Amino acid sequence: MTHLLLVGAWPELAARLVGLPGRVTLLQLDGMPGGYDLAPYQRWAAGLRVARWDQPAEILETAAAVHRRDPLDVVAGYGEFALPAVAAISAQLGIRSVPGPADQRPGKSAQRELLAAGGCRPVRHRLCSDPAEVRAFAATGPIVLKPDLGNGSLGVFAVDRAEQAEEGWRWVHAAGLGAVLAEERLSGPEFSVETRSVAGRHEALMVTEKFTSGPPHFVEVGHLMPARGDVDELRTEALRALTALGHVDGPAHVELMLTDDGPKVVEVNRRLGGDRIWELLQLSTGVDVLRQVLLDALDPSTDPVGRAARAAAAIRFVHGDRELFADGLPAQPPDPIDALDGLIRWRWEPTTYHRRLGYVLTYGADPTEAAGIAEQVCKALPSHPPAGTVTG
Repeated sequence: MTHLLLVGAWPELAARLVGLPGRVTLLQLDGMPGGYDLAPYQRWAAGLRVARWDQPAEILETAAAVHRRDPLDVVAGYGEFALPAVAAISAQLGIRSVPGPADQRPGKSAQRELLAAGGCRPVRHRLCSDPAEVRAFAATGPIVLKPDLGNGSLGVFAVDRAEQAEEGWRWVHAAGLGAVLAEERLSGPEFSVETRSVAGRHEALMVTEKFTSGPPHFVEVGHLMPARGDVDELRTEALRALTALGHVDGPAHVELMLTDDGPKVVEVNRRLGGDRIWELLQLSTGVDVLRQVLLDALDPSTDPVGRAARAAAAIRFVHGDRELFADGLPAQPPDPIDALDGLIRWRWEPTTYHRRLGYVLTYGADPTEAAGIAEQVCKALPSHPPAGTVTG
């Protein structure tokens, strides 16, 4: 029976461990940003181990101790903060990893080089060592600055003219997430493609329509599934990107922009999409991707699981302005709407992350209906700035 070490699960993922055709040891990363109370996890996994998320040596020793007692066959992780630990454990113990292979080159700039070499539409970019290099790159047109190792819109800054180079440099550098990467500013609607890969065979499960705050920081404010319009080119470019990067096993979240020249990859995340995209997929298609990726890790299969959308689902994030957060995290307001068809839940979870107050999750017969219900609930919640200024 396959022995899986699952690193850094969240409650909904851990709950899918029950009844799997294998045994799972759960290695939770204590103190991880956005982490959860560890107490409930014991009932979901055959074994539970804990290591501090920011102590790589402790994580490796904990995994090695599990392996000595009961040899592991595979190590997997499906969230951003788990990926470095998965790669290190796989290398040290010599076992299969999901995502796989584990020895991927880090950083968005290295990813750009691999994408271009693999036939994806190129995006002009440059790693910058100082504001002068940013200024020189911006002289050719609008650009976006971002941390080479960042995620979740952290440290992103749009530069429209060379005079903004210094301000943009300070913003990105303050994020502390690696070198400053400058890229040409792509223009067009944004999407993501949620994928599943098993033994090098890639499957596009769904295309997601994305909504952002726009410049200067492009904070994601919502997702809609399935995306509206013709999305075949997006699927094709996303799967081409996975092949170019040498991705073999595990889910991926490929972000793209549909430009006048066709779809261009913004970045590839070798994990499940965040912001509850996995739940949108289950609501719109019935595919339980959380359970499927665990099954793939335990017993790889090339059978496709994708299904056409039978409904639509949307999530919108509510953001507060500076005044709302002036005295700390805001208190929960009354229920905005007593009963509304299509509203699954609204959750009040205020955080300083982009001053996010919570989210609204909805479903509908089609994407436009699901998006409309979400917007209706958002308008009933406490005052929040328009989409273009959520982080101003």
